[in-house]
Amino acid sequence: MINLLEDNQKQQCFTLLPCAVGIVLLILTGLFAIFTHVLLPDMLDLWDFPTLLIYIGICCSLVLLSGKRHKQEIIHFLRKIVVPIGCICPLLG
Repeated sequence: MINLLEDNQKQQCFTLLPCAVGIVLLILTGLFAIFTHVLLPDMLDLWDFPTLLIYIGICCSLVLLSGKRHKQEIIHFLRKIVVPIGCICPLLG
C-alpha cells in the first residue's frame, strides 16, 4: 500500500511538470510575440517566421497543459486546436 502511495505521489509530480512547462512556454511565447511586434515591426513584413514560432509555441504549450501523453492523443488534440489558433492569433494581432 505504501508503495502505491509513493508511486502515486511520483506520478503527480510528473504530471505537474508538463503543466508548469506549458505555462512557462505560453508566457515566453506571449513575450516573444510582444517584443517581435514592438521591436521588429519591419521584419514581419519581409519574413513571417516569428508568427510561425508563436503558433508553434501556443500549440506546444496547450498540448503540455492538456495532459495528453500518447502520440495518437496528441495528434487528435492538435487537429482540434490548430485551426482555431490559426484564426484567433491574427485577430489578436
